[in-house]
Amino acid sequence: MRRAVITVLGLAGGKVEKDNNELKAINFKSKHDYYFNKKEKLPQYSNTLPLLIDKYQDDYEIIPLYTKEAKLVQSKILIENEDKKSSLSIFDDDKYLIEDENDFVSLLSLIGKTMDSYDRVIVDITHGFRHMPILVTINLIMENIKDIEKIEHIWFAKEIVKADADTKGEYHLIDLKNYLDLASLSFIIKNFKDNYTIASSIKISGERYRELIVHLNFFSKDIMALSFNNLFYNTYPALDKVLLEMKDDDLLKKDLKELQKALKIFEYHKHKRYRLYFRLAKELKEKGYLLQAVALIAEAKGYYVKSSMKSVSSKVRNYFEVIEKKIEDKESFDNYSKYTYYQLNQECKTIYSTNLNKILTNNSFFQKKFKYIRDKDVIKEIKNNITYNHNFKNFIWYDLRNQLVHANSIENIGNVKGEINKEIIEFEKYCIEDNILNYSE
Repeated sequence: MRRAVITVLGLAGGKVEKDNNELKAINFKSKHDYYFNKKEKLPQYSNTLPLLIDKYQDDYEIIPLYTKEAKLVQSKILIENEDKKSSLSIFDDDKYLIEDENDFVSLLSLIGKTMDSYDRVIVDITHGFRHMPILVTINLIMENIKDIEKIEHIWFAKEIVKADADTKGEYHLIDLKNYLDLASLSFIIKNFKDNYTIASSIKISGERYRELIVHLNFFSKDIMALSFNNLFYNTYPALDKVLLEMKDDDLLKKDLKELQKALKIFEYHKHKRYRLYFRLAKELKEKGYLLQAVALIAEAKGYYVKSSMKSVSSKVRNYFEVIEKKIEDKESFDNYSKYTYYQLNQECKTIYSTNLNKILTNNSFFQKKFKYIRDKDVIKEIKNNITYNHNFKNFIWYDLRNQLVHANSIENIGNVKGEINKEIIEFEKYCIEDNILNYSE
């Protein structure tokens, strides 16, 4: 495994003068205190280059990126200040020479090629001047997205005591690597807020935000798998709890707050299920999740019919609540299956669509269609209080979802969106605006 310490060199407080058309380095004699932590006693150094050589040269290649002026000053420092003439070989390869520090494209290319040559890197951006540390940081952000293991440290000498002619400087070497996670995480949150997905290729190296990434992944998987019950009851509350616990995070406070606000639409307990599904269908359709939007509208139809029937009288409400309790408690209906809202909703749609006389007198039909709602007096109570509409009957049984999941069932994506829009508009008209079944709380 190839390892390197890459450092962007500056003039380290020295100066370069032109004398007889030759460059001459002057004024570089001062040394300063550097430390990684306060308890660690290090020798004094002119700058971070000799420090990095001492610390890493046995296990890493030392790669300086330098201009002609920086090379001149730093070579003099190694010889005259640091007694490291033997280390001058780090300047032997001119491929690390920065010909024009204002040629951003070439400079980024040099940084990228240097990074690509090694499996693991430590980067020092302390002494690069003007825009160079910024360009290095941009490259580090891109590299970290591709491979979070590659960058081991990003050292920066934070000034504690400013050096001048009469004062020895003091510098704390801090590791900026953790801040790369912030760039990645900010992108992840923005992307997730836009489309509820999280790029599997983007990783977070630090422990601090890993729990959030785990719960974002769970949420995304539930959306993709149409696991809405698990989403509402388990995944969303767990994610919301993590976001709430992180509300005081100073670095990502705004991003996290906006994400939490955007996800409030998934708070099931604040809405009737049919209204929640309707709102989510519109949301997911806009984000391009067509199958999920269709599935939600199909489910919303059944929930609206069920809720409306449940509201016709206390007798029906009590009867339905017994069934719903069995669903919530995941009780078994028979040896093979558990109670589900899907089956309950299907039976409610059948009650709406079928002649009462057929339900009461056709025993084979009754046995086949009604697994949960077995009380014919309850069915009569519902039929006597619900107004039948033939167009609405056709609407609640129309299953665009079944068409969408079969190849070539709809000619193109434009038709699919048109059909979904039609479903959403009709649902809003029938169930929200007109409240055709007179649902009441």
